Amino acid sequence: CKSNSCRSQMAEGWAKRWIQDRKASASTSTSASTVAMEERDLLEDIVVASVALDAASVFGAAASSSCSETTCCGDRCETVAERKLVKSMAVQAMSLDGVDISTHVPKTVEELAASLASSSSSSTTKTHALRKQEPHFQNKHEPENSQHGDMMMDKLIVLCSCGDEMKSQLVRRSVSVEEWNVDAPTAAAQSGEGASAYRRVSQDIRLKVDTLMEQIVNEKKQQQQHMQHMQQQHELRIEREREHQQVNIAMEDVLTSEAAGAVLSGKEIVGN
Repeated sequence: CKSNSCRSQMAEGWAKRWIQDRKASASTSTSASTVAMEERDLLEDIVVASVALDAASVFGAAASSSCSETTCCGDRCETVAERKLVKSMAVQAMSLDGVDISTHVPKTVEELAASLASSSSSSTTKTHALRKQEPHFQNKHEPENSQHGDMMMDKLIVLCSCGDEMKSQLVRRSVSVEEWNVDAPTAAAQSGEGASAYRRVSQDIRLKVDTLMEQIVNEKKQQQQHMQHMQQQHELRIEREREHQQVNIAMEDVLTSEAAGAVLSGKEIVGN
């Protein structure tokens, strides 16, 4: 979502919970251990993360006697900008269902790209939750043309209604894009629904995330099966080529042997 402080954080929390529950189910499965192990490996390859569409909304201006809030935003002066927090009402709504997002922090596209690149370079595909204490985070906006600008995502889910320009940075890095346009709980709460708006939106997001994660896993299973089939076909083709080569070699040996026998017979005739 725009600021990565509410709806997208809820979605990240629910997606990680879904993966956690699915892993637990696969670990306790006794019906098909091989299938269960394959599914656990598949789940390990799924990386879930949320991010702000608007990098500027991740940071708030720090108090300073030398510059005003309108001019001090972290990248225009020496004052370090304050990173905003996930909305407390969103944290409370998720905690009612046992999902803890209290350590989540809003993050920019470039920060997410850097985190995923770091995760990839260390040969791990597990999700790395970005914590408040992580040292590589910078309290200022990174340039859009950073070295991580070519990072690609398999699927992007946009949870808010926003302009194409705001979405473009992520859309151009994503293979697939879906827009859910989930209600903004803060606006709904202020319009009279109150704190219950956050719980309602949380449950709405949960249903959508459950469907999405099931779809992703099924797609990955189909891709995996296709790759296995292609590998089997490749191995079968190699085996057939090897057998064909062996037959050719055997035929050459026979022809060579027959030719040698004919030469010997010819010598015997001449000798007689």
